[in-house]
Amino acid sequence: MLTTTRIEKITQKLLMKLQVNHPEDLNIDRITKGLGIKVKYWEFESELVKKKGRYIIFLNENSNEIKKWLNLIHEVGHLCLHVGRQENLPYEFVQLQEWQANTFTYYFCVPTFMLDELHTVTPAEVSRIFNVDYSFSVRRVEMYQNRKNAVMQKRRTLAYV
Repeated sequence: MLTTTRIEKITQKLLMKLQVNHPEDLNIDRITKGLGIKVKYWEFESELVKKKGRYIIFLNENSNEIKKWLNLIHEVGHLCLHVGRQENLPYEFVQLQEWQANTFTYYFCVPTFMLDELHTVTPAEVSRIFNVDYSFSVRRVEMYQNRKNAVMQKRRTLAYV
């Protein structure tokens, strides 16, 4: 039995709410419409802002489409996992929040339940199917394989008990 992390449970719940069942469902328009979030483009780095009770995600207009997608989901991760703004937080706490938003991005952009349906889980396949860059797919496949290996190790250990 694969144990899911808190962040993975949050992403799974959100994906179910948005009725995201296939890799082609993972796109900016579908996610922002489903969440009721506006997207604006500007020359700076991505940022999540709450204005008049509504969320706006600003994305860098000069980024490629894959980078815009990953940045959008990173900001959605902040929305789902955190409250407030980071300006006055201790550095270590900001680093924790960034790690959490990055982890959210991996689980959301390449959901485990979709990986489980693939015949071969390689970085090249993940990159192609989920429209993420290769370095992102390498890390996500590593995360996935580590979890599968941990489960197999646990099963072997239990078999000897």
